[in-house]
Amino acid sequence: MSKPARKTRTLRSTRLIICEGISDKKFVERIKTLYHPRNAGFSVKIDEAGGGGPKTAIQRAINYLGDFDQKYIYIDSDLAISATDRKAAERRNIHIIQSEPFCLEGLLLKITDFPREVANSQNAKEILFGQHGLTTVVTEAWYEENITCQRLNTICASKNHAAGPVLTALIAIFVDISTLNNSSCMKAATQ
Repeated sequence: MSKPARKTRTLRSTRLIICEGISDKKFVERIKTLYHPRNAGFSVKIDEAGGGGPKTAIQRAINYLGDFDQKYIYIDSDLAISATDRKAAERRNIHIIQSEPFCLEGLLLKITDFPREVANSQNAKEILFGQHGLTTVVTEAWYEENITCQRLNTICASKNHAAGPVLTALIAIFVDISTLNNSSCMKAATQ
């Protein structure tokens, strides 16, 4: 007796997102958990460049093995992207998404409605970690408590929220218009 034929899923496309570092990767993985349904019809691979700034992330995306229909990098905005690196990304159709203000921690402060401006990346880290009782990294438990469908959907729906454009760009990587309403996060938001 032979084994029954195994069902295979047909993927319409594959996407790659390279994050600047491991903290950025954990944040993007949280967004994927909330917005990317298993039956989306496309896959999203998330990896990180090990720090090193824009150049390292762009080179990692350029040299990443595999055939991807779309490539993205998610990096901090505290370091300028050189014209050469920006052109290299554009030539290879790599989309660049940058945290505002300055870094991931600055973005997380804005997501949690921190009312004041931050001076720089170090200031954002000090405020975030101090205000939320974190040590040196944002924990998975913190993400589960603070990065929720309701919060992200509200921010994206607001025209004036500082975190809106970055979140909208990141969420768009994980949803397809035809499957948007199948996302468990979107279902929860409409109920």
